[in-house]
Order: sequence, then structure tokens, then C-alpha cells
Amino acid sequence: WRRRGEWNKTSNVWEFGICVMEFYRNCSADSSKALDLQSSRFGVHVQDTDLAFRPRISYNDARVISRGRWNQQTGDCIDYTLRGCANNGTCTAPGTCRCSTGWTGPDCRIAVCAQTCNHNGNCTGPDTCSCEKGWAGTSCE
Repeated sequence: WRRRGEWNKTSNVWEFGICVMEFYRNCSADSSKALDLQSSRFGVHVQDTDLAFRPRISYNDARVISRGRWNQQTGDCIDYTLRGCANNGTCTAPGTCRCSTGWTGPDCRIAVCAQTCNHNGNCTGPDTCSCEKGWAGTSCE
């Protein structure tokens, strides 16, 4: 939610198969840029990158007070999206998963088989058929 021009943490609880946007900041050249200014901890997962990493600058009569000032000379950071999808899928937007090889579906729970699972066999894992009684083989032949 948004109040007074700042985004605040939603405190949404993660549910399996639901994309709650959560980010991890990777700053390979300068790990000090991965400081979460809300918790004052490094390497934590955050739901709002602006609230966590945007520099805070305030002024008074005598000086400028800055916390989290950005230094471009030490390189950029990459914010990775985490959580929300099954079978090592990656949450790319709220309610949207990018599935790992061998999986599909809105939450990456549906296995993909290159072969057809014959005789009422089911595709239960990437390129893996589970056969009914009396049938065997990679495609239940």
C-alpha cells in the first residue's frame, strides 16, 4: 500500500503457487549496496525495493544527512525476483511464473513429457511416465 508518497511493506504471507513479489539484491562489485535501509541488514529478501534501497536524504541548517547514498563507480546491482512457483519456477510478476525446463502451468506444477504416456499412463515428472498396472517402459508400451 502507499501512504504519503512512500511504498510500505504489505506483510503478505507467502503461499505456495501464489506470486508474492519478493526480491534479493545482488551487488557483485560492492556488497555494501545490498544494505536494506529498513532492517539495517545485508542480503535480506524485501518486498519493496524502493523502500529498502532508495537513499534517504534529509537537510537541516548546518548539513545534509544521507543514508544509503549511491556510488555509480562501484557498479550496478541486480534485483532478482524470488518465491511463489513450484519445481524451481521463478515468479516474474504477481500471479505469473516462469517455469523450469520440464514443467508448465500457472504455478509450474504440470510435468512435460516429450513422449506420449500410452495406455492411460500419466506424465508425473519431466519426461517421466507413471504406468498403470501391467504396462512398463519409458512411455508405458
